[in-house]
Amino acid sequence: MEGIIRRVLWEDSEVHHVIPYASGGKTDIRNAALVHRDFHPKSSEDVREFKEWWNQHGLIDESTKGSRRSYKSVAPSDGTKIKMSHRDKTYFGEYQGGKIVLTGESGNSVICSSLSEASKEVTKTSRNGWRDWHLMLPGRNQWVLADDWRKDQ
Repeated sequence: MEGIIRRVLWEDSEVHHVIPYASGGKTDIRNAALVHRDFHPKSSEDVREFKEWWNQHGLIDESTKGSRRSYKSVAPSDGTKIKMSHRDKTYFGEYQGGKIVLTGESGNSVICSSLSEASKEVTKTSRNGWRDWHLMLPGRNQWVLADDWRKDQ
């Protein structure tokens, strides 16, 4: 990859996650590389080579590292209340037995295994539930965005 640094016209550019999002790379300017759309690493081998080259040149910001997989193993304790606003409605639920029990408008309950599944139940679209839901942990009286909470775990 030596000697590949060149100017890229804005209309020909794309932004590449140096540490792939699927591997825990943040969508953050410190993890971004401006690349020509024709040379945007796509295959896993190209992505790996690009990351190695970027790292060899000291261009990776250590604060962009982290594993989404480690986040997935963290779940709030039972009794944690959750809420989400969507289309002028607020939805509520609670962690019980390691699962999320959503309370429907009609009083019925839906059990979800993750915040993303709970978001999908509410919005009918695939979403990152950590960014949709707010948590109120047992013994606390303040809501916190789930994504902010898990980053502190």
